[in-house]
Amino acid sequence: MRCPHCGKEIPDQSHYCLHCMTRLEEPVEVSPVPVSRIPKRLLLTAAAVLILGVAAGGYFLLSSLNRSNPASIETISTESSSPESTVQESKQSNSIGEYRQAETGGVIFEYNPDAPLPEGDENGFIIENGVLTQYVGSDTVVTIPEDVTTIGERAFFNNQAVTEIILPEGLLSIGTSAFYNCSHLERVQLPASLNQIDSQAFSLCTSLTEHVLSPDNPYFVVQDGILYNQQQTALNSYPAGKTDPAFSIPDTVTFVTPWAFEGNLYLEQVYVPEGVSEMPFAFGYCPQLREIQVAEGNTSFRSEEGVLYTKDGQTLVFYPPNREGDYFDIPQTVQQVESNAFFGSRYLTKITVPEGVSVLNVFVFKEVQQLRELYLPASITMIDSTAFTGAASLPTIYTPENSVTEDFCAENNIAYVIEDPS
Repeated sequence: MRCPHCGKEIPDQSHYCLHCMTRLEEPVEVSPVPVSRIPKRLLLTAAAVLILGVAAGGYFLLSSLNRSNPASIETISTESSSPESTVQESKQSNSIGEYRQAETGGVIFEYNPDAPLPEGDENGFIIENGVLTQYVGSDTVVTIPEDVTTIGERAFFNNQAVTEIILPEGLLSIGTSAFYNCSHLERVQLPASLNQIDSQAFSLCTSLTEHVLSPDNPYFVVQDGILYNQQQTALNSYPAGKTDPAFSIPDTVTFVTPWAFEGNLYLEQVYVPEGVSEMPFAFGYCPQLREIQVAEGNTSFRSEEGVLYTKDGQTLVFYPPNREGDYFDIPQTVQQVESNAFFGSRYLTKITVPEGVSVLNVFVFKEVQQLRELYLPASITMIDSTAFTGAASLPTIYTPENSVTEDFCAENNIAYVIEDPS
């Protein structure tokens, strides 16, 4: 097929053009969901579904990667006639969990570690029409059959045995979270035929120090172990096991795929050049990250004291989890706080949200470790039930009279104090 925007030849069923990086369909944004037990509707799971909370501090993360209960959330376009049809038409659940509609739009994938695994063939593979939907074996070195053209979503999800994957020539695509949290995976060579790698494909693979690519692959390139598209305008995957403390995104890059840096235990500083215009949810499970710097000429983003904002200052994109300081007053210019914005904050005990912010998005305070006081404005009209997912403890909320905030606190056994706005 040809890209309708630049006219260049691209693989069939591409999600975006590898040449001009224009999306060819609505984006799929992916975020992990480590969830601990917190009261009532904050759980958002059936009683039989267990979802693990992983602390964002370095030692919490290191220990959690050896457990067997990670999960993930995927936010997708919801233009179909009903939530139910969105779930059914957009994603397919497999035996390790299921999708359900999130209250803020999109769908949530809930991992069920107790679900019995289906029976694979003699080598542990479940293959349907060329798609490896699941691997249920226990080999450390796994050779994928030659007739497989697609590694399906979560096919090796949380596999703690595999150390090497041998992919066949003829493989065309690797699905979302295909090797998610394969923490002992050290090597996988990407074949020349591979033309599509979805987000989170190698997330939390903390033993993977570099990507290895066939020199004959015309779609991707590897530089310093990092995976890019051939033109190096898109950064696809930064290895979770790469040990460098600082990284400057190359000047050629304009697009950073969702969760490209997810799970890296070593990054402390990231520099964003002028040309980067999109990087949705780029930094998840990066417990040492303390500073994001942005080139002054960047027209999409800016950095203030290491915190990432949109260029106009109206959206707080990400607060680095290892940034020092025990309190943070969100600037008055901010009108929106992104999902996962304070994910894994290690030191914050007090956060003040300014007047004008109306929504506390999904997982906005996920896995914060020491938050004790949260000051909310009268402008709040919605608090997502997952806002405090995985938090070490629930903060006391200070608010003017506001039925939304009061009702949320009452439903979830959160202490709150009504403040006099004068």
